Amino acid sequence: MADVKITNHKADIKDIKIHYTVAGSGPAIVLIHGWPHTNYGWREVQTILAERYTVICPDIRGAGYSTRPETGYDADNLADDIRTLVHDHLGHNKVVVVGHDWGSVWAYHYAALFRDEVVGLANFEMMIPGTGGHEEGMQPKPEGKFFWHMNWHSVPVYPEELIRGNERKYLDYYYTEFSYNPQAVTKEALDEYERAFTQFGSLRAGLEIYKAFWKHQEQAIKHMKKPLDVPVIAWGGAALMNNWCLESMEKVASNVTGGGIPECGHWVAEEQPTFVAKQIMDLADSTL
Repeated sequence: MADVKITNHKADIKDIKIHYTVAGSGPAIVLIHGWPHTNYGWREVQTILAERYTVICPDIRGAGYSTRPETGYDADNLADDIRTLVHDHLGHNKVVVVGHDWGSVWAYHYAALFRDEVVGLANFEMMIPGTGGHEEGMQPKPEGKFFWHMNWHSVPVYPEELIRGNERKYLDYYYTEFSYNPQAVTKEALDEYERAFTQFGSLRAGLEIYKAFWKHQEQAIKHMKKPLDVPVIAWGGAALMNNWCLESMEKVASNVTGGGIPECGHWVAEEQPTFVAKQIMDLADSTL
């Protein structure tokens, strides 16, 4: 593998200062993280892709080392943040957009809002609000086998108060319980996520995403009236969402392929980075 350097940058975008990393050169691939992740979760995939592409990894509004305003956490606005960085600030007119977890929602909204600019879209481990998967998954099931955190995170005040002071225990739970291999996310990575997560305002900002779930749904339903026609890939970890991601994207796009990633849970870019990078590379090679 070539010696690829990942560089850090900040830019004034709309009402925020956004932190992002860049590696490589050539046509652009945008990798968007979820929550409680940061762009650091893409580091291995970014390095692989940067051998042939410019790979841009922003920290979304409120996360990582971007600023954490009080408002602006609806899906359309988060997508517009990233497009403003990529298109207006960095000057990329044609891009492949990739998301993981909530990042897949922002990626879909990016593609739906700016259809002339996004030539390929990738979803890893997320169902789009409005397609029914999460709405069903949020309903109580025996033994807690449902997406209870989606409901709990949307409750005003109390989740923030209960998590604060217990951030590492909170992160340890998600990064072990949602993994196929509980040790896939390294201690060094967890230390980095904890540093970002415990910054002033970061926890509050992340919970705003969950509070806006029904706003995300409302916006997505409007976009779904016109299905995407660009190539879309959708992959879930076989140990978690599996084919649900594919089924969700088939409701918003007409040209979708994907399935389940073997021996993988939720944190796909850290559990199976080579597999993930290959899927993105194949998509980019066919579209950019």
